[in-house]
Amino acid sequence: MATGTIVIITVIVAILAAIIAYFVLSHLKGSLDLLLTNTSFSHGETIKGSFNLNAKKLIEGNSLYVALIAREVTEERDDEGGRDTRSREIYKNENRIDGPREYPQGFSETFSFEFTVPDDIQSEFEGSTIGQAVKLIGNMMDNGSKHIEWKIEACLDAKGIDLRDSEKIYIDVAKSN
Repeated sequence: MATGTIVIITVIVAILAAIIAYFVLSHLKGSLDLLLTNTSFSHGETIKGSFNLNAKKLIEGNSLYVALIAREVTEERDDEGGRDTRSREIYKNENRIDGPREYPQGFSETFSFEFTVPDDIQSEFEGSTIGQAVKLIGNMMDNGSKHIEWKIEACLDAKGIDLRDSEKIYIDVAKSN
């Protein structure tokens, strides 16, 4: 085997070991489990859900929050048929549940939350006549596709390893009236 191949295999094994160690340590610390009553919504509807926080060890928490997040995902194809995918966060509504706090070993609690799906997430520029013209020109020149992915994410930002869970949700493209 060539030296370069050995180095690449070693790096891949090290990365996989680090990922496995992270999940094992996270699981030993505790768990955060997101529960949604529904995963498909229309604009203006209310998303209702909860999440369970269970501490297997003492957790020094910095912040406990739940967020509704939208990401614009752009997929482009080049002339050779290759694909490039990029994403950017375009919307985030975060509800802080708790601030800095210690969660003792054996702690278990369920937290409820609600979000209203926004009617419109485009910026003022994108909604203006000039913004619409720029978007139209960009779409004509674009060699790919764009779509928006939504998710609910619950997170305990903690000292050491954070606990988090997220679930993809689906929002109808058409606005509700």
